[in-house]
Amino acid sequence: MNHTEETIINHATQSAFESTPQPFPEITAEQRRGVIRRTFLERLSTALFLLALVAYPISMLRVPAIGFNAVHVLQTVLAVVVIVTFAFRKKISDVSLILVCVSVFSLLSVGGVLQYGIMSGGFLFAIAAVFTLATTLGVRSSIAFTVAFLLCLSLAAWLHITGRFELPVEAGQYFLLPSVWATVGASFLMTAGVFIIAISSYIANTHQLVSTIIQQNKQIEHLANHDFLTGLPTLRLAQDRLDMAIEQSRRTSGQLALLYLDIDEFKSINDTFGHEAGNMVLLSVARGMLDVVRAGDTVCRIGGDEFMILLSSIPDRENVRNVCERLLKTVGRELMYHGMPLQVSMSIGVALFPDHANDGKTLRRAADAAMYEAKRMGKNRYRFVESPFPAAFEQSSHHIPVIK
Repeated sequence: MNHTEETIINHATQSAFESTPQPFPEITAEQRRGVIRRTFLERLSTALFLLALVAYPISMLRVPAIGFNAVHVLQTVLAVVVIVTFAFRKKISDVSLILVCVSVFSLLSVGGVLQYGIMSGGFLFAIAAVFTLATTLGVRSSIAFTVAFLLCLSLAAWLHITGRFELPVEAGQYFLLPSVWATVGASFLMTAGVFIIAISSYIANTHQLVSTIIQQNKQIEHLANHDFLTGLPTLRLAQDRLDMAIEQSRRTSGQLALLYLDIDEFKSINDTFGHEAGNMVLLSVARGMLDVVRAGDTVCRIGGDEFMILLSSIPDRENVRNVCERLLKTVGRELMYHGMPLQVSMSIGVALFPDHANDGKTLRRAADAAMYEAKRMGKNRYRFVESPFPAAFEQSSHHIPVIK
């Protein structure tokens, strides 16, 4: 049956890559930190907007009792800044968002301390500013802000102690105002919101990072155990499955077959038509073998043009013969490469457990030797090992008896 190389490559490549995890987009550590920081800043700007809608009116409730002072003017300006920032947050850079958020916290804290002294809830905003800086720009910036705020606090203390600044209302009366307690509660809510948003953002991104690492580890494991071109398991994975199948056969007194397959004249195809043609042949052979075997059987690529098939729980030798004949018929077909015919065939060596060997290593050597005997007998055929394979023999078909 003739097939164009495009059809073979498309079908076989699709089969191979359906089971192959695709690579994750490469992302540097700095880019990952940038994503986490951006998520935090956008959530923070949203939280500031929502809290401004609540905290600003609450703060204005103090005006009838203490008057409209400089702090209320500052809060009005900052509320407008927060609303505008929220509206354009998607277009504002990370640094600009950081400056806006930290400036809002800083001015609220410094203004409150200067106006109300120790009675101010501005300390909470200072803590929010320190945490925001430490989260986004690093420890040094947060330390610098802490030092600056302590200087402002010292200045406010000196101004109030020396009488240069006076409280807008007597301290005892100030603490009795419900609006004051509501303002302090709103300040706490805003500060707590900063911590909650930051921590939740980092926890969510940490979970995502862990999930990505797990998926990448699975991808690495898959690539280590599967051939990239065909998607078939490599010898490493096939050996594990062979050992498990042998143990299972021992427990159930069952039988399994190991097939070694080698593409005939593959080197000549590569040398004559190039590696692209060779890859087309490999994909076609892999596809054909997968079409023949059962879902529970294992097909792997163990070398350049060598494959291995593990048939577990086989009823008898005749069943293996049928599989071999179907393999030769399915794989042995003519392919067209750029209008030139390529005749593909393969030689198969078959070893049975426990008839020919009692362990995986010896079974593999026996099947390999039988495959070389099939090549010596004319290729495009299969050969069974006839008697138990001596463990001392190497991969030489001249030392073991084989039959068709």
